[in-house]
Amino acid sequence: MASVLQFYLGSALECYVCNNQDGNYDKCVKTVQTCDQFQDWCLSTVKWGSLPYWQKGAPKMYYIGKKCATKDMCVRAIRDRVTLCDRIWYNDWECAECCQGDRCNYFITLGSSNVQTEGYNKMDKFPLLLAIIAVILGGTAVNLINWQQKQLDVLQDTLHAQQATLSSIIEENRRLEDKVAKQSTEFQNMIELLSNSGLIINRFKKPSKFKI
Repeated sequence: MASVLQFYLGSALECYVCNNQDGNYDKCVKTVQTCDQFQDWCLSTVKWGSLPYWQKGAPKMYYIGKKCATKDMCVRAIRDRVTLCDRIWYNDWECAECCQGDRCNYFITLGSSNVQTEGYNKMDKFPLLLAIIAVILGGTAVNLINWQQKQLDVLQDTLHAQQATLSSIIEENRRLEDKVAKQSTEFQNMIELLSNSGLIINRFKKPSKFKI
């Protein structure tokens, strides 16, 4: 029954799912969930620190979570972590990232390729802002494409209807022409029949004059 329902509703997205794992392995790369129809994004969160209390000097480790999400959930998750996501190894940080496509969240970003050893660098937030903009614009582009496709479908339906109407008019004209041709033939046959029977009198012929 579930497979039949999925056939009619369309293929649902699949995402890797896990919760508070200490690395991107085991459950985080082996457990797959079929998302709900309205969930069209895969969301991954990465925490680095001494959870659950984030105590200074305590041993640090990764806490990774993955799940299905909507576009709004992704935007909110990335936006809420902008001030926390610096990926500096000696800080406690927390980041979120989203992607679209089946099992696209297999890989995640665990650290910065360019670790800052000095004070806080504001440019660390710039990729996150780009990610938020990409998510928002990506959704807008999808909506625009869907709207354009609907408009194209409407135009195609209108064109098909007009073509069907034109075909009906042409067919009706053809039937009328056949009917007129048939009636014309019948009329000509009747004229010939009457002419051969001597029943047609030329009204334009002048009467003969008789001499007395």
